[in-house]
Amino acid sequence: MSSKFPVEVDPVALQEELRDRMSRYLLTALPINRKFPNLQKAARKQFAEDNQLIKGPFLEALPDFPKSNSLANLVDEGLLHEGFKKLSGDILNRPLHEHQEEAIRSVVDENKNIVVATGTGSGKTECFMYPMLDALLKAENRGKPGVQVILIYPLNALANDQLYARLVPLIADERAEYVITIGRY
Repeated sequence: MSSKFPVEVDPVALQEELRDRMSRYLLTALPINRKFPNLQKAARKQFAEDNQLIKGPFLEALPDFPKSNSLANLVDEGLLHEGFKKLSGDILNRPLHEHQEEAIRSVVDENKNIVVATGTGSGKTECFMYPMLDALLKAENRGKPGVQVILIYPLNALANDQLYARLVPLIADERAEYVITIGRY
């Protein structure tokens, strides 16, 4: 199961590890006959040099997204169900990105369908997850058997990450008193 906190990665060490692995792979997958020891030595030397196989690491500074209300503010306003108040303080009180609040309001308050098109790591999951959780918490048939929501992911890795790192802790673990269950097919 994924950790709740991101693992810190040393980009320089990662580059060196990738270069070493790639060099070993190429020397094994495309072997140079032992009859040519000078060529073998030259290939190993070439692969060991910086920036021959892997260039970088490159860093890019991106401005943060404009902030808006927190989930706590939206609960206090009456937009979201009181069950959100039981979220950890980190999630409950953290300001949402403007596009997240706009998506939540569009779905919860205006009952609109939305399309969220924004970059990786920009909080697209929260744009559907919080309105979905709100609908499940407000449902009259809560606790009764039946499927209320179906989430479809394009990759198993993404489905597993979302399921075990985000959805289960948020919906099933922290909201256990509301009898919301999660299954995976």
